[in-house]
Amino acid sequence: MKATGIILCGPPASGKSTITRALHDLDPRFVPVRNLVVGPHPADDHDQVTDEQVERLRRAGRIISDIRREGGRYAIDRHPIEHMTQAGLVPVIHVCGRPDVRRLSALGEWVRVLLWAPREVCHERLRRRDGCGTGGPVGTSAGPDVLDALQATADDPLFHLRIATDETSPDRAAREIADAFTAVTRPAKAVRPQSRTAGSVAGP
Repeated sequence: MKATGIILCGPPASGKSTITRALHDLDPRFVPVRNLVVGPHPADDHDQVTDEQVERLRRAGRIISDIRREGGRYAIDRHPIEHMTQAGLVPVIHVCGRPDVRRLSALGEWVRVLLWAPREVCHERLRRRDGCGTGGPVGTSAGPDVLDALQATADDPLFHLRIATDETSPDRAAREIADAFTAVTRPAKAVRPQSRTAGSVAGP
């Protein structure tokens, strides 16, 4: 199959941004798609927009994902993805739940990766990250509804690959994801028919 790109699905602080940076370092073709966010404290890899801007893009048929979570609104614009693929790049999309994975999968072929870490690990990562001023206030929720939903479906066949980010280094995770992308997108080898020489006996 010809995959459009990679979907990294996981709860907040599961390692999506860190692993995406490792992927890009491993192979510059892997490029993150910047999600659109309406709300306070946008992450460094998000673009802050208004509800009016999202609605304008929706009317133009450009919004392929639009969710509300933890007081914010998160959307994905299809145009950057199309521009990346036309340029020979591999877009990497970040989502938090299975509904978004299914929604995006209906629009193309994606290598789907579940990034997982225990709830306490995600909370500690958020505490450290937010305490450095790169996110919301200290104590921001890691989204227990998202955590529980993903934990209950950790072995879901929806995903090509599952990585425990509390047990796997970002570089190793990036290599596993890149290998999975290569394996999924590698063209199937054609089976060459065997020629029969004189005197050979045909099978039944």
